Formats: sequence, C-alpha cells, structure tokens
Amino acid sequence: MDASLLQSVFGLAGAPLVMSLVTITIKPFVPDSRWYPVAALVFGIAWNVALAYGFGLALNTSVVLGVVTGLAAAGVYSASKAVTPLTAATSGAPIA
Repeated sequence: MDASLLQSVFGLAGAPLVMSLVTITIKPFVPDSRWYPVAALVFGIAWNVALAYGFGLALNTSVVLGVVTGLAAAGVYSASKAVTPLTAATSGAPIA
C-alpha cells in the first residue's frame, strides 16, 4: 500500500484519539470550552506530523491533514454535545 494513503487513513482515523486527548488532558484544567477546538487542532497537527515522520512523508501534507483531523475532532465533540439528551438537572425543569 502507498504510504501517503496509509497516512491519510491513519491520520483521519486519529480524530477520535484527538477528541479523547482533548477530553482527558485539556478539559479538566481549562474551564473555558472555547479553547477545546484550538487544542484539537494542535493535537491533530502533532498526530499527523508524527505519522509523517514515521512514514517519511512531506511535512506540508501532514500539517494540512492535521488541520482536517483537528477540525473533525472538534466537530465530533460539538456534535456529541448537541446529541446528548438533556436531563432534568440541565434542562431547568423542576426535579421531582
């Protein structure tokens, strides 16, 4: 298999990993959620640069793929927050 194709597959498959890293390493220490997408971009770029180093590929391609991976991870995080059902404690309804 072509190394560039492997990097693309492993790079984009790293989006759940990036989301998990942000949740584990950033969320407990940074209360402002506006920084989570920035952290996802940083982790996504770092993940893909490490893959590029391992596969011996171009750095510019890995940075672009890292941005895509970070944005995908931020989107997955945002979508999971939107889909999570509201409980009585978070919806403002009186708790019986």
